[in-house]
Amino acid sequence: MAYACRFCIALHGLHPGDIPTQPPTWELAAQHVESAHRYPVRRGVETQDDAEHRLFLTPPFKPLQRAATVLYGLEGAAAAAEIIERMGPIIEVHAVPEAKDAFDLIRNMT
Repeated sequence: MAYACRFCIALHGLHPGDIPTQPPTWELAAQHVESAHRYPVRRGVETQDDAEHRLFLTPPFKPLQRAATVLYGLEGAAAAAEIIERMGPIIEVHAVPEAKDAFDLIRNMT
């Protein structure tokens, strides 16, 4: 199991071969979102204000971002930003075998 950044998926896509390189824990994915996109991710019992304050005080001291700002200029940015704001910036991802892998598996079963 791996966790992926919805911002990176929207901006760059995610292919099955990329899944092994994704963070293996939710916490590592949250650290990526905060450092790469300056988007606050709530931890445990934090309120949104607590998360924003914690990230605001974390170097580098740059402005915090909203989903719409991170995805600005992307086609479909408004819909993607709404999904991220409602569901969070991190998603659990699983590898799906490609057709060639399935063929090799079936062929090698004997």
